[in-house]
Amino acid sequence: MLEEIKRAYRSYVKAHQLIVEDGFWKYLIVPGIAFCLLFVIVAYIASILSSTVIGYVDASLNSVQFDWFVLVYLFKAIQYIVAFFVKSSLLILFFWGYKNFLLIMMSPLFAFISERTHQQLTGR
Repeated sequence: MLEEIKRAYRSYVKAHQLIVEDGFWKYLIVPGIAFCLLFVIVAYIASILSSTVIGYVDASLNSVQFDWFVLVYLFKAIQYIVAFFVKSSLLILFFWGYKNFLLIMMSPLFAFISERTHQQLTGR
């Protein structure tokens, strides 16, 4: 098992050397920009959706009037917990679906990079 870890580390270092030496780094910019753009879009949607859900929770909790001082803070805590779970679940869904979406959209670029890498390593 230790030998496999060493081999994986050597392959990782060799891949980065190939990226730097042969100029493949420029092909990493497109997936990086796509990831950042997708992340901003999902964060924006998460913000809107969590605001909507919090507004619904707030409206349902404000319809009941409580005289006890502690319950006000309890309902505020419930609002923060709901917002946290809505945003977290959307980010988990984003990371779960991101790899599939990126592979579908970037497969022509990845095929080109694979051909260039094969040509660089074998000379064919």
